[in-house]
Amino acid sequence: MSLICFFNKYQDFGYQRISRDTLKKEILNQVIIKEQNLYLWDSWYKILPRKTIDWIIKTYVDRTPPRADEYDCDDYALRMYAWVKLHYKGNVTLGRAVIPAQTPDKPSHKLNIVYSDEETLYFIEPQKPGLELITPGQELLFLEM
Repeated sequence: MSLICFFNKYQDFGYQRISRDTLKKEILNQVIIKEQNLYLWDSWYKILPRKTIDWIIKTYVDRTPPRADEYDCDDYALRMYAWVKLHYKGNVTLGRAVIPAQTPDKPSHKLNIVYSDEETLYFIEPQKPGLELITPGQELLFLEM
């Protein structure tokens, strides 16, 4: 029997999975976002366990110094998103999100967002990695996973 036959292409060595529709419902129950700004590209996702999320935060380091409008929040969020997708081979419950400006003189902010096995959404600030529980009703301007 070949390995291709032995391992179902959707078997992910112990990761729980969640469907696009279920993930969408979970997200819409926790944050405020217009559906046309919510992009879930895949049919199924591997749910990242909290211990894995903690490991990512400790391990992932982007040492690129920030440069205003050249290498800033959107670049940091993109690199973390790509690193996690490559490291975990595809569809995982970590993505990128945009939150509105906190004050009129500041622009909106891009960061990472993750859905954990605790059925909870967290923000990850990739410029100084740390985990922040998303307040129910948090407004998002954009989200993709």
